[in-house]
Amino acid sequence: MQLTSFAALGPAWIVPLRSLCIFAVLIMTGCGGAGDFMTRAAGGGTEAQTELERFKAKDMDYGKIVDLRQEVRKYIAMHGWGAVDREGDPLSRYLNSVLKRIIAVSPLPDLPCRVVISRTDTRPFSFHLDETFEKYLIALYRRKDLLLYLATSGLKAQYRNTALGYLWWLLDPLLGVLIYYFVIAVVFRQGGPDYGPFLVIGLIVWQWFDSSLSLACRSIASQAGIITQVYLPKAIFPLGAALSQLINFGFGLAIIALFGIFFQFRPGLPLVWLPYIILVQFVFVSALGLVLAYVSVFVRDAENVTSYVLRLWFFGSPVIWSEEVLAGRVGWIVEWNPMAYFLAAYRAVFMAQSPPDYGILALIGGLSTLLLVYMTYHFSQHEHKMIKVL
Repeated sequence: MQLTSFAALGPAWIVPLRSLCIFAVLIMTGCGGAGDFMTRAAGGGTEAQTELERFKAKDMDYGKIVDLRQEVRKYIAMHGWGAVDREGDPLSRYLNSVLKRIIAVSPLPDLPCRVVISRTDTRPFSFHLDETFEKYLIALYRRKDLLLYLATSGLKAQYRNTALGYLWWLLDPLLGVLIYYFVIAVVFRQGGPDYGPFLVIGLIVWQWFDSSLSLACRSIASQAGIITQVYLPKAIFPLGAALSQLINFGFGLAIIALFGIFFQFRPGLPLVWLPYIILVQFVFVSALGLVLAYVSVFVRDAENVTSYVLRLWFFGSPVIWSEEVLAGRVGWIVEWNPMAYFLAAYRAVFMAQSPPDYGILALIGGLSTLLLVYMTYHFSQHEHKMIKVL
């Protein structure tokens, strides 16, 4: 790893840099900076120089290293981590060298990387990730404690001020199942003798899917106050929503077990497929959550539209009725509906004591993984646009 010292650059480097700073900052602000800053730089020409000289003035005095550290942190929070990682940008190169000096004097726990790798660094492998994407993945990994905190705090806050408290984690899915069972099985006398386990599996699996996507839609916009002040990888918020509902789904599995005992269903060997089904659905939910979270930042109506789409998706899935009801003219809905295969897989291992269709689950999991990786890469390249909107 090659680290370039700022002191070695010398004053000769600063003179031509001043003549290029207007052009460099305009390029940078066009990619991820504030739009009004570009207008001021084009109008007077002094604002663009001030942005670079403001950092340099602090950097001249080692005694102001703490102030400079805060300045760089604020700048990255506003413009994104890519602001110090643009090849050919003089201001980016300067901030990069400043960060190396700051890291040498004082670590940066609030920034995603403790070491800035020079672009002239040579690596022994032939395959290279995009550097911005690589740093983004490192930032996500280093924020794993925050991911767990978002998941647990979201669950605790959901029923914190209620009289029954965390008991609602069990009561919420149970009461929903009882209402649908009373309407369909008791009032309309539909469903058959095994309709109880059929219904509870469908509703609890669907509740995980529905609540995860609903929370993902507002996961980033609801944290605007934090996001605009401190740099955090934005993908961590929809992923935290998916993880919190995965934990909630664990309580739903307890309800499924109670219904299985009541209707005398005995677990068998196919139950070992359950972690595989849960993992595939988690990847599927996380990938869709990233898409909705990103779109909802720029299109605030997306949350309302998503609620109606999920409602339509609910009645187009075999949640409260069997696949035979949807056969015929709308049979194609089940064939192209991923949730239909998830529901069939859960019912196979719980009720039919048979293995799921692991082939179609592998296909859904593979496509979901590709979407998850692509959206994570998309977040790493376009997060600075969210700051401008938020």
